Amino acid sequence: MASVAGGASFCGFCRSGGRSPSIYYSHTLRSPTGVLTCFNLRKYVCPICGETGDNAHTVQYCPANAEAPEHKRNKFMTSTESVLFCGYCYNNGMPSSIFNGHSLRSSTGKLTCPTMRTYVCPNCGARGDRAHSIKYCPWS
Repeated sequence: MASVAGGASFCGFCRSGGRSPSIYYSHTLRSPTGVLTCFNLRKYVCPICGETGDNAHTVQYCPANAEAPEHKRNKFMTSTESVLFCGYCYNNGMPSSIFNGHSLRSSTGKLTCPTMRTYVCPNCGARGDRAHSIKYCPWS
C-alpha cells in the first residue's frame, strides 16, 4: 500500500499510470490481506502470460518475464500455484475454513464455488454454471 507523508493511502498503479488524484486516492492496490483491489489493474491483461483479474500484474511483475528481477517475479501468487482461495466467499464473510477450501473458478474458468453455484441472480435468474453476483450481472 502506498502512502504520502500525511498518511493518505493511494494506488501506486493508478498514480504511476497518470490517473487523476480523485481516482488513485479512492482505493489501494491491494487489501491488507494481499487481495488485488485496484479496478484498473484487474482489467489489465499481461501481454506476456495473459493473466488478468485476480492475478493481474504488470510486465515487470510477470512470473513468466525472464528479464524481470527475481524478487519482483515471485512477489505475488499466480494462478499456477495450487493455493485454494475463494474471493466470493471471503468477500461475503465466510470463515477461513470455507474460503480457503476452494477456488471461485477452475483453471478452465468453470465456476466451482458451491456457495456461488447455489446463488440465483435476482436480475436475470442465472444460477449454477452461469451464476454471478449482481455486480457482474450482464443485465445491470
